[in-house]
Amino acid sequence: MLTFWALYFEKNHARIHSRRTIMAKLLIVEDDPSTRIILEAMLNKAGHETQTASDGV
Repeated sequence: MLTFWALYFEKNHARIHSRRTIMAKLLIVEDDPSTRIILEAMLNKAGHETQTASDGV
């Protein structure tokens, strides 16, 4: 699921980015540390500001 989403995100983000710059402040809540780190890195590379948490508590 993550791989598919990552490819979808990259494809669509490139199209949006070519028209205008859209940056967001995002909260990533993911209990799997490796998934959380990868997602954070991808979003930061795309220019977004991120905060992470391992759970919603």
